[in-house]
Amino acid sequence: MVAKFHGHPGILTLHVGLPPPQTFPLSTLSATTADGTSIQLCNAAQMAVAQQYIFSTGYVPLVSWARELMTTCHKPQVPTEVVFTNGAVHAISCLITCLADRGDFILVDEHTFSHAMECIFIPKGLKILPVAQRNNLIVLEDDAYWGLQFPHQQQLASAYQQQQATPHQQQQASSRSERGEEVEKPASSERGEVEKPGSLKSETVPGLQLPPSFLSLDTDGRVIRIDTFAKLLGPGYRLGWVTASPQLVKKLAAAIQANCAGPSSFSQVLLYQLLQQLPVPSGASQEMGPLAGFGTFVGSLQTHYATRAKAAADAAKEHLSDLAEWDEVEAGMFMWIKLKRPGADLYEVLDRVVDAGVAIVPGFTFWADAEAVRNKDACPYFRLSFGSHSQADMREGFSFGSHSESDIREGFRRLGAGLGQAAGGK
Repeated sequence: MVAKFHGHPGILTLHVGLPPPQTFPLSTLSATTADGTSIQLCNAAQMAVAQQYIFSTGYVPLVSWARELMTTCHKPQVPTEVVFTNGAVHAISCLITCLADRGDFILVDEHTFSHAMECIFIPKGLKILPVAQRNNLIVLEDDAYWGLQFPHQQQLASAYQQQQATPHQQQQASSRSERGEEVEKPASSERGEVEKPGSLKSETVPGLQLPPSFLSLDTDGRVIRIDTFAKLLGPGYRLGWVTASPQLVKKLAAAIQANCAGPSSFSQVLLYQLLQQLPVPSGASQEMGPLAGFGTFVGSLQTHYATRAKAAADAAKEHLSDLAEWDEVEAGMFMWIKLKRPGADLYEVLDRVVDAGVAIVPGFTFWADAEAVRNKDACPYFRLSFGSHSQADMREGFSFGSHSESDIREGFRRLGAGLGQAAGGK
């Protein structure tokens, strides 16, 4: 009811307990971006919104921006709506609140983000069903899936076979159409209205190239897409958004209000102003301006990650080729590595790696199989990050995200030395 009438022309809002804007302490706000651009919040109405509750789906101009971005990039074939959250993990938590009951099954990758497991799925009483992935495709042939009996099991398997998952992180250095072909062929067997893979790329936003997505292929309103500014503009803003069917978004908005009264109003207003002032490439239409500026920014971010990914790959080849194997990094800021030695186990070698001055994340940290965790099954995998930043005084130590690529090379050198000692002094 608050959201329905708040801000409506001609309606006196005597129904809601909003503090008067005259009591807010800040009248203007000024910030400067890394490239020297000045971001000004000096409009009285804008500052009032930034310090007030924002009900419903979020700050209206920012919601409109996100809706336009999703429509332009993904061209959904069914009606969708957008609601803002405090980031991706918050979105997952509120979605589980809306859609799941204690005791329900949830399918996850066999290696799953531990934060979601430990803070959402397990506390909310969900039964975890880990499934394997091979080359970004979900595998449902194993006994772990068919050994369980639950409603709609066959239909769920068929749905996953028809609509295979797209790559997890879309901050790619380059986008490939092969994934679109893999998704499009089986989906077309059921419906004849799936777009061709080539047209699924976001070629309408200059500088922005994304792989095909579920949202592009959805014809039933079943797809829920979660986006976040965390890896784009910064996690400290605590902002992300969900794109889904209007009916679900309405329920999700209520769940978010009950959970935290909505994400930060200041962050929403500030980031909207920032997005409006991103440099627009020459030749972009006036209507496409803000999205074109965002596309160019994301393109530069992809180049940044690609440079670091190449440095990590080169260092791995130099120092780890005899000890481990890995796949080419295609997206994001992480590199998964598998030890070659038969029976190799991160439980046994982790101390040696730390003694060599390197911090890594063992693969078993991400296991979704509770029994494997309890039994401490051998795990030859570990994850490295080459994207995060470190303090300047850590440059002599090891951090894949420090400001120099030489630190990446030094990190892999130390890693190779530690793994070599654990393997027998190679």
